[in-house]
Amino acid sequence: MKRNKIDLGAIILIVAATVIAMLIAFFMIRQYRLMKNGASAVTENMATYADEVAMSEITSLDGETVSGADVVNFYKKHMDGYSGSDTAPFSIIINNGSATNTYNTSEHTAKLRDASDANHYVKATSRYTCSVSKNKNGIIVSVTFVIK
Repeated sequence: MKRNKIDLGAIILIVAATVIAMLIAFFMIRQYRLMKNGASAVTENMATYADEVAMSEITSLDGETVSGADVVNFYKKHMDGYSGSDTAPFSIIINNGSATNTYNTSEHTAKLRDASDANHYVKATSRYTCSVSKNKNGIIVSVTFVIK
């Protein structure tokens, strides 16, 4: 009769391999979590940076003289995508000499180019002075363009 002998060396090898595999899995999970947290931080920083760049673009116009075409392009760029009850985070106020209008949505884009609508029309070659208004927290609340 043969006896089943347990090979002690094989058991130690299996236990060691299992422990090593568990350590590798632990370090992989830990590394994944670190990378995930790092990616979240990078995404948050990029969003903040993008907001700062956008705001600096707007505030750089404060006190500047721009053309009517620039006014319309600014309106299109910053009001695009806002309509109905979904309003932009700040207002654009345009005084074209005939009327002063406040815009919070993109619904008036065509009126700004329609010469037959004197209350909204912005002539491309006219010159406008821009001013940026902020609240006490430094958040832009309106951008005003007044014809010269």
